[in-house]
Amino acid sequence: MKKILIISCLTTIMAAKIFSQTLWRSELVGKPTDTSISIKVFFADSVELCAQYGTTSGVYSGQTVWQTFADSLPAEILIFGLQANTKYYYRLCYRAPGATVYSTRPEYTFHTQRLPGSSFTFVV
Repeated sequence: MKKILIISCLTTIMAAKIFSQTLWRSELVGKPTDTSISIKVFFADSVELCAQYGTTSGVYSGQTVWQTFADSLPAEILIFGLQANTKYYYRLCYRAPGATVYSTRPEYTFHTQRLPGSSFTFVV
């Protein structure tokens, strides 16, 4: 029984190490156009990353392909084929390269480029 408990604990610790990725900076959303957006994030370790997105909170009708990024370099995900002047909800999914289990970042929002002449507010 003691042997099983030790093996179980070691497996849990090893799995946590394999699947944990250290996030250095929260994501930055930029380069908005009427049909695309860029999301940049910084991880301390190599990472596989994708973005899930949609127009309703918690409902992600789109997903980018999984992409692999080297450690300590900016990871940039580009999302294309979006609707102009639309609010989107998104979250990033990340995992250790080659893993099948992934973690998710909290849900955030972005808005694609508005129509010419329309008003908007932004914060720097």
